[in-house]
Amino acid sequence: MNQIQTQPRWKAEIELVFENGARTVLTRRRHVGPLRVQKPFYPEDDVCHLYLLHPPGGMTGHDDLSIDIRVAEQACALVTTPAANKAYRSLGDTTAIKQHFAVAGDLEWLPQGMILFGGSRVHQRTEFHLAPSARLLAWDIIALGRPASADTYASGHFRQGLKVMREGQPLFSDLLAWQDDRDILAQDWGLGGAKALGLLLAHPADQDLVSRCRTIATEVAPELRLGVTCVDGLLVVRALGSDATLLQNRFAALWQRLRPITMQRVAEMPRIWAT
Repeated sequence: MNQIQTQPRWKAEIELVFENGARTVLTRRRHVGPLRVQKPFYPEDDVCHLYLLHPPGGMTGHDDLSIDIRVAEQACALVTTPAANKAYRSLGDTTAIKQHFAVAGDLEWLPQGMILFGGSRVHQRTEFHLAPSARLLAWDIIALGRPASADTYASGHFRQGLKVMREGQPLFSDLLAWQDDRDILAQDWGLGGAKALGLLLAHPADQDLVSRCRTIATEVAPELRLGVTCVDGLLVVRALGSDATLLQNRFAALWQRLRPITMQRVAEMPRIWAT
């Protein structure tokens, strides 16, 4: 009997620390393997914009990625990526992604999504640890398959756990998982045939923000199936759509409208989104 041969794990790690001085500065940058950052940009003077790079552009089944970001009190950081990451088909090994955020200041975590190729196997774990002074805007966007390449994501293994903690107490815990399960992808009780899904978080939040967000969403994202709730001071927006690019564009429009409310700043679009 032929057996699948597992390959050695390929590790990529990055640790970033933002602190406040005359303006927010990146005071620590440590990396192992192919995770990098470009130099900080300051289109808003006090807010540090940073682009997180993964030069391979995609992940195989034996990759381990670890992202650790800390934002000190009164520091303000916006972190994004130049393009969507890609999870390639795997014959047995699993791509492991660990993301850890410790936030005492302001963090905007706005990566350009992840594309799951048919046959990919991905486990992703994300944790946000918030101090009382923390403000957060973050999203997570997943694309299933590649319609332009006739990849319909006919099979795949995906597991995503996301937690938000405040002062060590849980605010929100979410688990999404499937393994070659067509029902959860196709049925109305699951993803209902959607090819893109997104989760947007904002903190702090209240019921007034929920009402305002629902109004904004009907204006900027009428094509998406959206749910907007508030969980213990955390705004949670879930979205399903037919196209990942459309979903991300609508999330960006929603972020533009929410940012002045939650961060008290006019939205300054990262330049990399226009390239």
